[in-house]
Amino acid sequence: MLPDLSTLSQLSICILSGVAASLWVLGLGCLLPDRSIAPVDGFDSDRIAKLSNANPLFRHCNPMVHFLIRSGVSRATDSDSLAIESSPELAAAGVAWKPDEYLATKMIEGAIVGSIFGFFGIAYAPLAIFVTVPLAALIFSVLIPRLAITSLAAGRNSYLLKIKSRLPFALDLIALMMQASGTFTDALRTVVHEERNHPLGKEFGLILRDIELGGSRADAFRGFLRRWDDPDLQELVTAILRGEELGTPIAGIFAEMSEQFRLKRSQWIEKAAAQAQVKMVYPGFIVLFGCLALVLAPFAIRFSEAF
Repeated sequence: MLPDLSTLSQLSICILSGVAASLWVLGLGCLLPDRSIAPVDGFDSDRIAKLSNANPLFRHCNPMVHFLIRSGVSRATDSDSLAIESSPELAAAGVAWKPDEYLATKMIEGAIVGSIFGFFGIAYAPLAIFVTVPLAALIFSVLIPRLAITSLAAGRNSYLLKIKSRLPFALDLIALMMQASGTFTDALRTVVHEERNHPLGKEFGLILRDIELGGSRADAFRGFLRRWDDPDLQELVTAILRGEELGTPIAGIFAEMSEQFRLKRSQWIEKAAAQAQVKMVYPGFIVLFGCLALVLAPFAIRFSEAF
């Protein structure tokens, strides 16, 4: 059955009104040029320029982003800052977000999406938009930043798990090359080349870059630990730094740590398998009830027809 013309007209009015609301929000972001984010120095000016080119919403709503930051509405917590600053997804984009800027941009995005959905209230009552639009914009301006932060944190955890899962093999390769009279830099360069398409290769590439730029091996691994504040990686870096201080052959340290990480890798797999069993309980119940409904439906229909 096809919908009547009145329903289609109401739906088209809702869609056009939602688009108009989003355009109004974008227009407000362009009306305050004197409140745009001022760069701190030349490097910050380049960062803002790259960020504006990469994100059109940040470029058009720059004054609104500045207003949300100055008013304290967009304020990132420590966990939010960690998820944003250490996100591989944002780092791969080639731009550096400040946590407050990222949250403010996502809040504006949520307000636009909420305004579009809120205008569907006009299908029920013309005056309903005065309630649904502000309410939906408020809800989405809180919901979308939280979902974005959760997605970034999940991506960071997945990226870190990939690094740790491949780490035992990389440590073995470094230990074998150093035991065969190779230097640490050559061994690290080999790992970077072999794992160039893997997250571990990218992180070891940053360590190699720091060493080749004149930094010490200890400082390079400290930088690696600052990027990934993880207990397992902290244990590795602590062992390397302690070996540097005591003069212990670093090849032996890498060989010992590779055995420990290989054992931990087995423990991670067992833990993931146990968690998978728990997560399958609720979907299993849903499938079970669905199967029971399919089996009992004919008997329920015959029973209802009999009475």
